[in-house]
Amino acid sequence: YYVEAALADAAAAEALIDLRWSNRLTGIQPRSDGALLTIATPDGPYQFDAGWVVACDGARSPTRALLGLEFRGEAFEDKFLIADVKMRAEFPTERWFWFAPPFHSGQSALLHKQPDDVWRIDLQLDRDADPEHERQPE
Repeated sequence: YYVEAALADAAAAEALIDLRWSNRLTGIQPRSDGALLTIATPDGPYQFDAGWVVACDGARSPTRALLGLEFRGEAFEDKFLIADVKMRAEFPTERWFWFAPPFHSGQSALLHKQPDDVWRIDLQLDRDADPEHERQPE
């Protein structure tokens, strides 16, 4: 998130960039000279004429979906419960990976360090696991 904050700050400082928060693309009409975009905001929708549109909205891109473009790649059905724990640890800063550990029978687990003394724990869940149930503290 430090990189995202730095990029947002740099964009806000650039006169040629109009950074708009809480805007969501809901429609796109391609044209020979660009596209007409329909944008949803908390204050209501608006339209925007764009000379160029660059979809940087991830693997499940809503922009590609609006254009009917498919994404060829691999999809994995694995589910994970991810928890961040803030702590100072006496053990070395290295990535730990377990296959079928005694504390998480039949699945895998991963422990790796994040910035600011945060350790991320990734626990693989059964494919039919209910993520809402797995989030419960007990």
